[in-house]
Amino acid sequence: MDEPTSGVDPYSRSFFWNLINDFAEDNAAIIVTTHYLDEAEYCSRLAIMNKGKIICEGSPSELKKIDNKFKFFEISNIDFDLAEKALSPLDFIFDMSFFWI
Repeated sequence: MDEPTSGVDPYSRSFFWNLINDFAEDNAAIIVTTHYLDEAEYCSRLAIMNKGKIICEGSPSELKKIDNKFKFFEISNIDFDLAEKALSPLDFIFDMSFFWI
């Protein structure tokens, strides 16, 4: 299911997850995509993807333990083209986002 609770009211969202849990108790395999991190807590296994590739996976508690694996940096007042040329070849950088403020 692709983000099935996106845009629904809190009652419907809760009802949905109760229904999913009922199926899971009957040993059904259920795959759900979500951008709500609180919903990810309901899952037994998680996979975090970036640009279509799984970058880490595990249980919610396992993924919380590796939160230092990924670093986020904010650089301001920089030439975007220059930054992209300088940072793209680095193998430890897997994504960049540029914003005009």
